[in-house]
Amino acid sequence: MFRTREAGGLIRTAVLAGMLAAGWAMAANQPTETGAGVGSSTGAAQGAGPATQVGKAAPSTAEPKRLEVYSPKPSAECTDFEAWCNKLKNPTPWFTWGGDVQLREYYQNRIQTFSNETPGHEQQFQRYRGRVWGTFKLNKDLDLNARFTYQLFAVEEPDSLEGSTRDEGLFDNLNLVYRNFLTEGSKLTVGRQDIVLGDGWLVADGTPRDGSRTGFYDGVRYTFDMKDCDTTTDLIYFDNHAETDAWLHPVNMYSPEIFLAEQDEQGAIVYFTNKSFTDTEISPYFMYKNAERVLASGYSGDIYVPGLRYARKLDENWRYRAEGAYEFGSKNDPFSNDDGRQDLNAWGLNTQISYFTNDAVNTNYRVSAEYLSGDDPDTAQNEGFDILWGRWARWSDVYTDAWAMENGRPADYTNLFRVGPGFSFNPSKQVEICTDYYFMFAEDNTYRDKPQFSEGGAFRGQMLSSVLRYNINKNIKGHLVGEVMLPGNYYSSNNNDWATFVRYELVFTF
Repeated sequence: MFRTREAGGLIRTAVLAGMLAAGWAMAANQPTETGAGVGSSTGAAQGAGPATQVGKAAPSTAEPKRLEVYSPKPSAECTDFEAWCNKLKNPTPWFTWGGDVQLREYYQNRIQTFSNETPGHEQQFQRYRGRVWGTFKLNKDLDLNARFTYQLFAVEEPDSLEGSTRDEGLFDNLNLVYRNFLTEGSKLTVGRQDIVLGDGWLVADGTPRDGSRTGFYDGVRYTFDMKDCDTTTDLIYFDNHAETDAWLHPVNMYSPEIFLAEQDEQGAIVYFTNKSFTDTEISPYFMYKNAERVLASGYSGDIYVPGLRYARKLDENWRYRAEGAYEFGSKNDPFSNDDGRQDLNAWGLNTQISYFTNDAVNTNYRVSAEYLSGDDPDTAQNEGFDILWGRWARWSDVYTDAWAMENGRPADYTNLFRVGPGFSFNPSKQVEICTDYYFMFAEDNTYRDKPQFSEGGAFRGQMLSSVLRYNINKNIKGHLVGEVMLPGNYYSSNNNDWATFVRYELVFTF
C-alpha cells in the first residue's frame, strides 16, 4: 500500500495522476496507428528479445481483429501541431534533437534482506529522469551524437533517508558514427554508446550500480555485413571505469560518489549474426573481460567466454530461443579479501519456448528456463558463472536488489536455476499485460557460513511478476509493475519474509 506522509509526496502523486488523466484524454483525440501497442515480441516482460523478428521475415498477413480504443480522425489542429513539433526538432538539415521525461513511483518492502527486522525495510520514493539528445550531421556518412541525462530522487520512506535526492547529470551518450567505413553498409561508432547484444543476457548494461539511469559503454563498435553469407559481424572494444568522472565529469556531481560498477572493466567482443536459414538466427560469439577491483565488493579477473545464441520461428505458432556460454580464465577468491586468483570453470544456459495463439488479443504462452552454475566453496576452482554485462532487471526487480545479500553486488546473477510459465496478451493495440511465475533453485550453498543463508537448503523461492504497459499515444506511455517473492529454504529462518515490489511509470517523449 502506498503511503505519502509529506505534502511534497502528495503533490507529486497528484501531479502524476493528473498527467495520466491528461494523457488519457489526449489519447482519445489521437489517431490509432496500425500496429501500435506493444507485446508482439515473446516474453517482453523478462527481456526475451525480438523473437517475432528472428531470421527472414515471413510474408505479411492480415492482422487479427482486436479490441479498439476509440480514436476519431485527427483534426487539422492536431496535424498542424505535429508538423510544428517536427519542424522544431529538425530546425536545419544538419541538426535534429529530442528528449524525454521519465516519472516513476516506487514502493518496495523487505527486498534487501527478506526480513521484517531489518531497519528501513519498507521504502517509498519517486525517481525523475530527464534526457535531451541531439545529432549533428557533419556529412552524409558522419554524425556526432550526444545525450545528456539528469536524475533525482525524492525519498518518503525510510525516515533515515527522507529528503535524499542523489541528483546528478551526465552525458551518457557522446559518440561519432561513421557509416560506410571501409565497406559499404558498415558502421563505426566511437565514444560513449549503448550496446545490447541478442536478448541482453550477457551484454546490456555497462553501468550496473546506477540502476536504470544509464547503461553506456566507453568504446568502439564496428559493424559490417558479409552479404554473400547473410551474416553481420560486430567487433567491439570498451574501457569502462567504476568512477563516474573517469572520462567525463558529471554536472552537479553527487557526494558521496555514485559508482557505476565495483571494478574497472575492459571488454572485447566478436559477435556474428547469421540469418541465412529461413526464420532462424544463429549468433556465435567470443567475449573477453578484464576486471580490476575498485570497491570492496569488486573483483579482479580475466574471463574468456565462447558462446552461441540460437533463435527460430518454428511455424506460425511456435518460437524458440536458446543461448549457452562457457567461461574459463581466473578470478580472485570471493571468500578472501586478497587478490589471489582461482581458475574459473563455469557455464550458463538461457532458454525460452513460446506458443502464439494468433487470436484477437495476440495471446502467447511461454516457458522460460535459465541455468547459471554456482561456486562450490569446497573446491580450489571458481565454478560460479559470471553474468558479465548482463546485470539488469531482465526478469525481476525484486531479486535484482536481493542479490546484493550474497556478495554486495545487485543483479550479479549466478548459482541459479530458474524455471517457470508465463503468458502475455494485448487487450487493445495500446495495452499489453505480461505475467510470469518462477521457481528458483541454487546449485551450491556458496554462502552457507553467512547468517542470512541456510547450510543445506537449495530452494531459493518462488516469484510472481506482472506488468501492464500502456501506450497512450506516440508521445506518452506508461507501465505498472508488481512482484511478490516468497523465499525458500536457501535462506535462513530469520530471512524468510515475503518481499513486494510495485512501480508505476509515465514517460513523455518529445
